[in-house]
Amino acid sequence: MLATISFEAGPAGQPTLEALAALQALEGRKKVSVDEVPTGFARPAWQRLLTTPDGQLNHRAYTFAVLERLRAGLGTRDVFVTGGERWCDPRTKLLTAPAWDAARSQVCRTLNLSSDPSAAVAGLGAQLEEAYRRTAGRLTANAAVELADGKVKLSPLDRLEEPESLRLLRDRVGALLPRVDLPDVLAEVAAWTRFPEEFTHVSEAGARVDDLGTSVCAVLVAEACNVGLDPLARSAARGRRLDRLHVRVHQRRHRRSPHERPHRGRSRRP
Repeated sequence: MLATISFEAGPAGQPTLEALAALQALEGRKKVSVDEVPTGFARPAWQRLLTTPDGQLNHRAYTFAVLERLRAGLGTRDVFVTGGERWCDPRTKLLTAPAWDAARSQVCRTLNLSSDPSAAVAGLGAQLEEAYRRTAGRLTANAAVELADGKVKLSPLDRLEEPESLRLLRDRVGALLPRVDLPDVLAEVAAWTRFPEEFTHVSEAGARVDDLGTSVCAVLVAEACNVGLDPLARSAARGRRLDRLHVRVHQRRHRRSPHERPHRGRSRRP
């Protein structure tokens, strides 16, 4: 991703860009001191996970900490993708200086705003100041608010009883939803997208077996949910027999890398 997509950022997103560059530079390195990479961007919950007991950088934790900041930065547009549409720089959709100079007076009249930005900023500042003072004046009289150790604590809201109509609506909606297993849901998605057709048998690229798509869906659910194969097995369904699913997992975990040279001696089965 880092080698393909070009990220840019505004002032608030520069720490994220620095962390992305550091993460990309770590590729192929096994031991890295935590002092070699920027860590100030990470939340306190990540800080204690970034350093291993021997003072080295925890590469996996650092990767997820950087990805978390990248995701947050894309959401706030502090980080953006050059040439993108959805994740582009929001400033590219603003009028440039010549175009804005030509449209300024008409836009301001339409929005009933002053052409002087300082007047608008001063007005917003006055509204914010008034709201702060009004809130502060009511805190002491608000029984639901408590100030302790410099922190504001709010009492929990009272529980509202659900009306009978809401319970009936929930029961009726629940009755309309079909009861299906997770493998069946994935199988329906597979029917839409036909992604199981991209899987081939381990022994030969062109070989196919009966109900291979069903087996693939079941194994994907078993490993993604970390529940094992037993809950997914169905003796009546050929593609979901336990022996078939075990074969699928066995072959996927022992598939030879395309760069690995074949064994020239007597073939062995794991």
